[in-house]
Amino acid sequence: MPERRLLERIRDPESGRRSSEVDTRLLLRSVLNNLQRILNTRQGNVPIQKDFGIPDFSDVVHTFPESILTMQQAIRKTINRYEPRLKNVRVKFVPQEEDIFTLHFEVIAQLDLGKDKSPVTIFTELSSDGTVKVRE
Repeated sequence: MPERRLLERIRDPESGRRSSEVDTRLLLRSVLNNLQRILNTRQGNVPIQKDFGIPDFSDVVHTFPESILTMQQAIRKTINRYEPRLKNVRVKFVPQEEDIFTLHFEVIAQLDLGKDKSPVTIFTELSSDGTVKVRE
């Protein structure tokens, strides 16, 4: 099970040690970095893969509150398609009364460790300017 994506291994070949044990922290960090990139890419901006990323929030915000479900489904679909190290992905909207201009989602999934899977919860914040923050 590769703990890092191919481009991460190419950028830093010195740390390319091979081991039969999976470094769960390194794997999770790689997944979070990848999600940060994917979820901050707007659909249609990658010429060879038009559905890569999520819809532009400004395109769906006018249908609020239905846009919450649209973004929730888009996040789940994008993760399922473009982050294969996460399995059984569920995305849940988490209302925040003190921060009404940011949509908060909780991603509940299983981190694929090869033979085993480890439960993981990832928090995403979609701000009104369309940027997405991803954290553990």
